Amino acid sequence: MKICVLGGCGDMAKVAVRLLNEETDVNEIIIADLNIDKAKAFAQEIGAKASAVKVDAMDPASVSSVVADADVAMGFIGPFYMFEKKIIGACLDAKVPYVSICDDYDAYLDAMTLDARAKAEGVTVIAGLGNSPGITNLLAKKGYQSMDKCRKIHISWAGGSNEDIGLANIKHVLHIFSGHTLQWKNGREIKVKTGMGRKVVEFPAPMGKLPVYYTGHAESVSVPRNLPGLEEVSLRGGIHPPYIAALATTVGLLGLSNTPKKRDKLANFFLPIE
Repeated sequence: MKICVLGGCGDMAKVAVRLLNEETDVNEIIIADLNIDKAKAFAQEIGAKASAVKVDAMDPASVSSVVADADVAMGFIGPFYMFEKKIIGACLDAKVPYVSICDDYDAYLDAMTLDARAKAEGVTVIAGLGNSPGITNLLAKKGYQSMDKCRKIHISWAGGSNEDIGLANIKHVLHIFSGHTLQWKNGREIKVKTGMGRKVVEFPAPMGKLPVYYTGHAESVSVPRNLPGLEEVSLRGGIHPPYIAALATTVGLLGLSNTPKKRDKLANFFLPIE
């Protein structure tokens, strides 16, 4: 199997590449990244299975060309609210199946506008198969199917500030704590302010008790669209230490992160701190 990893030099993508390299049924890994020098160095580190190629996510033709010979394309290029729909369209042009770790609710809704096309062309697209969304959706479905009638699903996620993150991830955090997001209540979609809806959830160690808030992750829009009959679906998220979520919320309330340009500037400021 030949896998093309888009954004292959990103922190999360590198983990996937190393795991793919251990799989016996994967015989070729294309590390596609805007920074070709980093891609070449990483491919050399991985070994014989890996090759490097430059890709520009702003150019759909570049993406289509890079993935054309792959059996599957994996998407790690963020922020997803900027790139996901473009990349899916490029993969559909190339007739190549695509799976990503897309986690923005608005990016998911944008991706779903291509659902009919993907089905008509027989190309599999899975947008959002990370931990949250992804594993959370699978667990939600398992619980849903285990009951005679499931009425409510509440999902909470937590991240740690000590995790490996890149520039796109900082932009993502600023985005999901800015403006509004969608939740499901009384069997219909409602708009809520991000950073609100605070509650405390006890996560397994080492996280422990952590405040979580409404955030712009995709589960609150993807779950009710795929599991019929639900009265309520909520999605909250938090970050350890808690002041990071509070800071992101405050920045959002002040209107300092409500456009991509503003988020770009803030992310470049915060990245050296992280």
